Amino acid sequence: MGKKPVFATEISDMVLYLGDDGSLYKKREKGNVKEKLNQRIYRLQDRDELRLLVVEEPGKIFDTIVISLIWPKNFPQPKLNMIAVHGVGGKEIYVSENQANYVAYYVGEKALITIIASWPKGTFDLPWYYRLKDWLATRPGYLWLATSSIVALIGLLTVGILAFRRFQERVMLKPSIRTTPPGTLPPAIIGVLLRQKIGPKEILATLLDLANRGYLYMLDKENQLIFTIRKNDSVGLYGFEKALLEEIFKEKDFALRHDFSKSKINDLFLSIYDLVFRLGLFVKNPRDIHLRWRLWGVLIAIFGILGFLVSMRFFPDPPYVVLFWIGLIICGVIIFDLGHGFTAYTKEGLTALQEWLSFANFLGQADSTVINSLRPEIYIRFLPYAIVFNKGAVWSKKFSHLPFTLPNWFISDRPIHSTIDFYQSLIPLRIHVAESLIREVRPEID
Repeated sequence: MGKKPVFATEISDMVLYLGDDGSLYKKREKGNVKEKLNQRIYRLQDRDELRLLVVEEPGKIFDTIVISLIWPKNFPQPKLNMIAVHGVGGKEIYVSENQANYVAYYVGEKALITIIASWPKGTFDLPWYYRLKDWLATRPGYLWLATSSIVALIGLLTVGILAFRRFQERVMLKPSIRTTPPGTLPPAIIGVLLRQKIGPKEILATLLDLANRGYLYMLDKENQLIFTIRKNDSVGLYGFEKALLEEIFKEKDFALRHDFSKSKINDLFLSIYDLVFRLGLFVKNPRDIHLRWRLWGVLIAIFGILGFLVSMRFFPDPPYVVLFWIGLIICGVIIFDLGHGFTAYTKEGLTALQEWLSFANFLGQADSTVINSLRPEIYIRFLPYAIVFNKGAVWSKKFSHLPFTLPNWFISDRPIHSTIDFYQSLIPLRIHVAESLIREVRPEID
């Protein structure tokens, strides 16, 4: 048994007024005071229209409901319609001069009644912001989809143009093959010279380079790398190398720290970028260029998010306008994520890059005859640079057929018979140290 319906035999009246500017007012029950409503006239592609849901599941049954709509006297007669569903016995519309009476009979508890009135386009003097809003809302969905794609492509194009400029600089280089490093710069500096940013490869290569130079011991125990400081002094260390050792190790035992200080790690990265700039390899400090483009990316994305939220509030149906803001958000993300690598090289920087790329060619292309003629320790000595050039696996494979002896700074509790075994044993070092350090860096610095 359902709830017994409540009958209201009286007539329910509602009086609505339209202003010249398309505003909608409702007459209060007592007196002649008008209350402005949120609903209004909307300008569509071919008409000015009021579409208003006036009855929504009233919860009781009415014999008759009358909704009166009054518009300015000097306006033309509108086209009128009334949609009454879910329990309405009948409906009629009566018109006299500048007033229409929408009448519904035997209105049920679940009834929905919508009144519609439309005038020729431009009849109402809508405020400019409503005209703009309605114009945007009536643009077809494919147009907004195309606009969204174009805005996203602008971000990609911006990145592409700047990347192409750097490519033009590199395409002029003529790297050959050289069998020795062109200098004594540490691997982290070479990584920034190559990619203009610091990543896990640079951190991993730096730790191996420090071990090669006698500052670290490494113990591979139960598939976990444990470290200890080998030298007590910091003679021969760059500032960032000293800071790296101080931050990773607690005192001088074999305990690897995981509670990295974000401020110290950030300072460490900044010191690397500052050193690269002081060496005269770039026209501007790479970290300043990173910061500038990432800030632009953040601002564009935030503007897109705010626009998206506003559009969802004011353009709920149809929601095509939000596609523009989605495109803007994507544009900001592209610039933020790819906005590094835009720093111009100096003449000296391009020369250094060419020489180091020549050395990289050797690491990746040396044939077996050349490899067989090298001293065994060359593999370990050049491995940090091979990692920075993304040739660590290739470099290790070239020595895999030769007898391999672990370096004196590396001890393992499992058999390591080849350079490939050794290279794979460094995976925990990359995961637990290098990548952990990178995660601690503020986005505008890395």
